[in-house]
Amino acid sequence: MEDESASYVHGGLAPVANVQNIAIDTKYPFYLHLSDHPGLIFVTQPLSENGENYFTWRRNMLTALQSKNKAGFVDGLIAKPDVHSGDFQSWIQCNAVVKSWIVNSLSRELQTGAAHADTASEIWCDFDERFTQGIALKVYDLKRSIALLQQEKSAISTYYGKLKGVWNELHNLRPIPVCTCGAGKKMQEMREEEKVFDFLMGLDDTYKTVRSQILSIDPLPGLGRAYAVAAQEEKQQVVAVERVPTIEATTLLAKAPHMRHGGDQKIDRRGENSGERRMTSDVPTRSNSPHNVDLEPLSLGSSSSQDQIPLDQAPRSAELSPSTIQSPIRTEQSALPVNEPPVVPSKHIRQVSKNLSGYNYTLPPSLAPPSSTLHSSSPFANSMVYHLSHNISYSKFSRTHTAFLAAISSVDEPKYFSQAVKHAYWRHVMAKEISALEANNTWTLMPLPYGKRAIDSKWVYKVKFHPDGTVERYKARLVAKGYTQIEGLDFHETFAPVAKLVTVRCLLAIPSIKKWELHQLDVNNTFFHGDLKEEVYMKIPQGFSKQGENRMCRLQKSLYGLRQASRNWYHEFSQSLLVVGFIQSQSDHSLFTFARKGSFLAVLIYVDDVIVTGTD
Repeated sequence: MEDESASYVHGGLAPVANVQNIAIDTKYPFYLHLSDHPGLIFVTQPLSENGENYFTWRRNMLTALQSKNKAGFVDGLIAKPDVHSGDFQSWIQCNAVVKSWIVNSLSRELQTGAAHADTASEIWCDFDERFTQGIALKVYDLKRSIALLQQEKSAISTYYGKLKGVWNELHNLRPIPVCTCGAGKKMQEMREEEKVFDFLMGLDDTYKTVRSQILSIDPLPGLGRAYAVAAQEEKQQVVAVERVPTIEATTLLAKAPHMRHGGDQKIDRRGENSGERRMTSDVPTRSNSPHNVDLEPLSLGSSSSQDQIPLDQAPRSAELSPSTIQSPIRTEQSALPVNEPPVVPSKHIRQVSKNLSGYNYTLPPSLAPPSSTLHSSSPFANSMVYHLSHNISYSKFSRTHTAFLAAISSVDEPKYFSQAVKHAYWRHVMAKEISALEANNTWTLMPLPYGKRAIDSKWVYKVKFHPDGTVERYKARLVAKGYTQIEGLDFHETFAPVAKLVTVRCLLAIPSIKKWELHQLDVNNTFFHGDLKEEVYMKIPQGFSKQGENRMCRLQKSLYGLRQASRNWYHEFSQSLLVVGFIQSQSDHSLFTFARKGSFLAVLIYVDDVIVTGTD
C-alpha cells in the first residue's frame, strides 16, 4: 500500500486507497490543473483575419502554452500515442483543451475553419503556412519604420516605447540563432549598438548635445544608459523652462543679416527712439484672423523720459500674459517707423497674435562680455543678445511692404498635426479637405489584405494672404508619404511632364511674331484628376481614425505625394486632348497641337502649368 500511496498521477486513474497522500507531477505534459478549463483566453488581441498581427500573436500564445507545459501539442514534440497506450485518453483530453485555447484567441472569421481541425498542431501548422509568407516585406517595413520614426516633440518615454515595439516585432521575425561558439553573443552586442544608433537618430535637435556626448564615449554605452541620459536631459529642460524669470519688459531685437548697418541707438524707457520718424500707412495692418486682438503697448520700465538705457543692456526676457491685454486705443491708420531702425515695439503697433498670449519668450544668454555701463546689480545689465553691428531697419522697404510685414508677423503655420489640432480654424480646414477627398471618391475603406502594406500620410499647412497682408484663408493639404512606396509593389514607374526649354522658347517666340494671344493655366488640384491603376493602401489620416479601427484607405485616385501622381495626371490630360483631335509631338511629348480649317492651337504642359496659344 505504501507503493500505491507514493505513486504519481500522470493522467491515468490513481489508486483509491490513501488518495490524500498521492503526489502529483505538475511537470507531466498531460497534467491539467482544475483551472485549466477550455474557456481560457490567453491573449488580449485575437489573431486578425488577414494575419497582420500573426507574429505577435504567435509569440504571446506560445509563451502562454509554455507556462502550462503544453507547447509540445502545437510544435509536434508530443506526438499522438497509440490507441492501446495508457496515455491515449490523457492526450485526447489535453489536445482538446489546447485546441480550445487556440480557437478562443482567434477572430470570428478564423474560428470557423479552426474549429473543424482534428488537432491543435494542425491549426498551428496551418497558420504558419498561411501567414509566414512575405517575411522579407515585413522586415523591410519594420526597418523603414525605425529609420523614419522621429520624436517630434513627444516625451522620451513615448518615443522609446514606439521604438521598443518595432524592435521586438523585428526580433520575432529575425531571432538571433543560438550557438556555443560565442558568435551569437557578438551578434547580440552588435544589434544592441544598432538600437542605440536608432534611438539617437530619432531624437529632436534639442538633444543634439546629448547625442554628441553619447557618441563620443568609448566604448559606446548600452541602450539603457543612452535612454537614462536622454531622459535626464529632458527633465533638466523642463526645470530650466520652469525657472525662467519673468520681468516687466525687454528688447525684442534680433540680428537680421539682410539689413543694412546702423549706428548704436538709445531709447527712453517708454520705448521711443529719439531720432525716430514715422509714416502713416494706407494699407490696413489688421488681420481678419479670429485670433488677432488689440494689445496695449509694451513699455520699458517707468514712464520717465529722463532716464535712458543703452540697447546693449536691455533685460533678457519678457512675458506676454493675459493681464497685458487691455482696452485698445484705436486709430484709423497705423503708424510704422521708417528710416531709423525700430528696436522695440512702439505704441503705434497694436496687434499681436492671440496665440502668443500667456507665453514666456526667453532670449538666449548674451554672447557679449558683461557691460560696465550700469552697476552689476541693475536688472538691465549684461542682457544683450547680439552686438548692434546690424539693426533691424524698414528703410529699404516700400510703404505697402512694410505694412504687409507688420500684418503677417503674428501668423504662424503649424508643422505638426499636434500643433494644428489645438485651433478650431485648422480643424475646420482639415475636415473640409477630408470631405472634398471623399466627395471625389479618392478612397474606399476596407481591411488590409494579407501580404499588402499601407503607406502613411501627413498634413501640410499653409496660410494664404491678401496683397495687403490680411489672412485670405487657411489651407490644409493631405500628402501621402510616397517615399515609403516600393517599386513594383505599389507603383511601377514615375514620370513628370516637363517641357524642353527650346520648346518653351519657340512657343513664346511664335505668338509674339504672329501676334497670337498667349494664356497660362494653372490647374487646381492637379494630381487629384488621375486614376490609380496600382493597388495602393494608405492609413487613415491622422485625427480621423476611430480607436481600434483596423481598416485602411484603398486609394482609387491619385493623391499628392504619391510616386505615380504626376504620371497619372499627365496620362489623363494627354488622353483628353487626344480624344478631341490634338496631335502629340514626337520630339517633345509635352507639346500638343491642333489644326483644323485654318485654326491652330498649341498646348504645352509643364507639370501642372499649361500654356495655350493659337489663332483662335
